[in-house]
Amino acid sequence: MSDQALLDTIRVEIRVRKEEGLTILPAAPGNYGKNFFLEQYGFSLDTSVTASNFIYETVKMAADAGFTKMLFVGHIGKLVKVAGGIRNTHSQYGDHRMEILTEIAESLIDKNSSDYIGLRTALADCVMTDEAIRILKEYGIAEEVLSEMTRRIQTVMQEWAQGKMQVQVVVFSNVHGELGRTEKALDYMRILQEQISGG
Repeated sequence: MSDQALLDTIRVEIRVRKEEGLTILPAAPGNYGKNFFLEQYGFSLDTSVTASNFIYETVKMAADAGFTKMLFVGHIGKLVKVAGGIRNTHSQYGDHRMEILTEIAESLIDKNSSDYIGLRTALADCVMTDEAIRILKEYGIAEEVLSEMTRRIQTVMQEWAQGKMQVQVVVFSNVHGELGRTEKALDYMRILQEQISGG
């Protein structure tokens, strides 16, 4: 599909969810997010809008359609880019995953410590985010880094929505499971379950 066809599909999916009466828009980049949710929470996200790499556009379209709440579930490989303000997560627009994770880690670690250089070097050599998470765990700062990354993803998405929408985020890895979840994500999930099941 062309980019325009994908964007048109996203717009239609958002409109359908609005017409179905959902008050929270569930969204995910693709099937990984849907599968994770089903395995982790026993909750089908088949009704979620598939954003693909068009995360910025999906957020904007949802806000323009009148949604005031969104639950976005995604793999760290895509969502870490959003933490850095990247609007389209396709690799053709640059990777930057390790640079963003490194910058977050550096903001949380003492630059005078012996760990600082070692961590920078280890992350710079990473290709996959799962390996980066393993390194962050080795250095004992994975929880802090992933929490800050999740907070930044939420902040960026809400800025994209220009204050019209509250966004809750769940970030996961196929290897490490759930990595980060914003404060009201589970509340949004419960409301969605009720609305989707007709409760």
